[in-house]
Order: sequence, then C-alpha cells, then structure tokens
Amino acid sequence: MKEHNIVYNYEFLADWMQANPSIKRNEILRSMEMSDYNTLRKWVDGATMLPLTQLMKFCNRFNVPITAFFLDEKADDTSIIAPITPSSMIEPAGGWPDPSRKAGIKVCDPRSNIHMITNMPDYIKKEKPSGISEQASDDVSSVPEKERMRYIDIIEKLNDRLMALSEENIKLNKQINKMKTKRKGNTYGYDMVAETDPHI
Repeated sequence: MKEHNIVYNYEFLADWMQANPSIKRNEILRSMEMSDYNTLRKWVDGATMLPLTQLMKFCNRFNVPITAFFLDEKADDTSIIAPITPSSMIEPAGGWPDPSRKAGIKVCDPRSNIHMITNMPDYIKKEKPSGISEQASDDVSSVPEKERMRYIDIIEKLNDRLMALSEENIKLNKQINKMKTKRKGNTYGYDMVAETDPHI
C-alpha cells in the first residue's frame, strides 16, 4: 500500500465557486442547511475548514468528490487526490494558530514523518496502478438514470433551438436575396423590380 501525506485544501471552495459562477452563495448555504454568510465567507477565504457534516452535504448536493477538498504531498500519477503544488493553500489564511494556546482544538499541519502501513477492510476500494479507480471503471453506468434523462432533455431542447435558428437564418437569407435583386433592377434606371427566383 502506498504512503500518504494528506492536507486540507483551504482554497478549493473558492476555486469551485469561481468555476461555477451561476451557483449563488445562498444556494450553497441552503445545501448545507445553513444561513450564516459570515461562516461561509470564512470557508471561502480559507480562514477555517468546513466541518465534516457540512462538507459531505455540499459534496452530495453538488456532486463533488470528497477527495477534491484534499491534497496529497505524496501523490503521483496513480493518485485520486491531487498533489500539493507551491501555490497550494494548505494552511488557514491567517496561518496556523499558536500551538501553545490552551483553549479549543489545536488546528495544525496534519502531515506526518512516520508512515505505518496497515491493512484495510475488504470493502475499501484500492487504487489501480493505471490510476483509474475500480469504482470509476464504467463512466456511463455510474451516471444515475435521472441525471442521464436530464442531459437528454437538455440536448433535445438545444436541438429544437438549433432548428429554430436555422429556419430563421434561411428566412433572413431569402430577404437579403430579395433586397439584392430589387437593387439590381433599379441600377438600370427602371422602376420595375426584377422577378425573384421561384426557387429561393
């Protein structure tokens, strides 16, 4: 089994919101059954990490793999968790709290220099050498039926819109051709309009 040195990605929520500008903050709060914008701002700014319950509610609502909130110092090409980069935000925005303080849980760098290899229960999926997890082996079957139907409905609506635009384009081209023909007839000093092509 491979070694890990996993940290929380304090900038993931901000990056995700930037990638999904149509999803508003109040919708994110509702997904977590919350209404406190100040707490959400702290999570987005990376001042604190999301509690596990809110993190799971968010992941389940917006179809985000929970691994997206973490980075792995020992990640390689086969890892499902992204690697730490020099620009990664792996500590709170204000830095780690004073370790000598007595009140509250001490938030600190969770990485370790000691790595003990242990056995996992059989139901834990192992990463394949190719870097593709067993769970994601069949992309099509992993998409729920309701989600597939929604995509099909979107495609049908887009096709209808495309057909309407195509018909509009044909009408506009006919009008342009008529105007060209009309102008052509008047250039010779006649008041008559040239006959239009019956095939147009």
